[in-house]
Amino acid sequence: MIPNDKILVVSGEARSGTSAMMQSLNLAGVPTHGDKWPQEVKFNEQLKQIDSDIIALQHNELAILELNKRKSVLLERWNKFRDRMLTMNPGGFYEDGKIVTRGINEIGDSGGKAVKIISKGIVRSNTSLVYKIILCLRNPKYVGESQRDLVGNVEVVGEEWENFRGNPNPIRFIRFNGGLANFILGGGIPIVNWLVIDYDEIVDNPMRELQRVFNFIEYKPTTEQFDLAVANYSGRLRRSNQNFTDWADKIKLEGETADIIYNGLKEFTTQSLEVVKLARDNYLENNKLEQVRWYEPSVGWLINADIARKLLIDNVFLTKLRNVANTSLRTGWHPQVCEGYEISPEVYIIHRPADLGDLTVNYVNCNGKILTREQAFSIHQISKISKTSPPVNQIKLSQWNWSW
Repeated sequence: MIPNDKILVVSGEARSGTSAMMQSLNLAGVPTHGDKWPQEVKFNEQLKQIDSDIIALQHNELAILELNKRKSVLLERWNKFRDRMLTMNPGGFYEDGKIVTRGINEIGDSGGKAVKIISKGIVRSNTSLVYKIILCLRNPKYVGESQRDLVGNVEVVGEEWENFRGNPNPIRFIRFNGGLANFILGGGIPIVNWLVIDYDEIVDNPMRELQRVFNFIEYKPTTEQFDLAVANYSGRLRRSNQNFTDWADKIKLEGETADIIYNGLKEFTTQSLEVVKLARDNYLENNKLEQVRWYEPSVGWLINADIARKLLIDNVFLTKLRNVANTSLRTGWHPQVCEGYEISPEVYIIHRPADLGDLTVNYVNCNGKILTREQAFSIHQISKISKTSPPVNQIKLSQWNWSW
């Protein structure tokens, strides 16, 4: 059973079954930390504060009128929110808004209990307080579809009753679930202290999977408690499993990477976690390259990989950007209007995604300084054409070093 100076962590990403697991642990008699409806607790605190202010200001009619308006608005918002909340998670959340996303660093009153902490919160936690971790895992394809079914709501609340956090998507799955591999392999909580529960498998066979859970935490519920915990999973819908066809083209790389991470976490061995770590690291490195911006002379602007690819296939888009370049040239935004502008023989490299390749570019002399083209361009975003610069009509796009 859970030692009094440690916690049992229930973790995973939104819509992966963390709340269902907390519900079943509670039904089985395992002590749980957090509120079944944390949103309602926070709402009641706000309502209580307004009522307290009304009593304190009972002789101030204008103040009371304003407070009653605020109370009416709050009640209206809560009624709408409550309907969404019950649709999303009718069994309750069982979470502490101060811990669920931030992790835990002091045991407080959570010792000897099950505590929900989503994936990113684990790496922020004091690991000496953690007894074991139940990692709730769900195929990222179906996490996204489940999210869509709930019209943008997710199951992690956070500190404000209206503030649902962390819409699940492949990128979130990669960053946070994938980050667990880096955490474990980097000396975090050992593999033997983790149990992976796949959402589809526990819905298909809750008796088998919950028995694995109770064996893992060395807890023996009564027959009645066990039956209640199992019944909690009966009738759970999985419409999302039938809705998914394939990852959309614009997130195909992210989706395929999330699939690799899901399969590696499901296996949960040192070797499979190495695969997860490599997939995540490669994706994040490539994603950084996607965000790199460089000065493209042919259009006279800073562009990134996404724009560069569009320019290769869309002549209309290219013409529009050139028109922008002609206009901005007249306002002195480009390196070519630097005083004493000239191309330096020294070069630097701009790293870009593999399909575009790296760029080797010459530095430029701008106002007596050796700068990158990007630095020179940025300077002239806020500068005016120097009086000693060549006349604007002598600087033409056709003179520039075109890349297209």
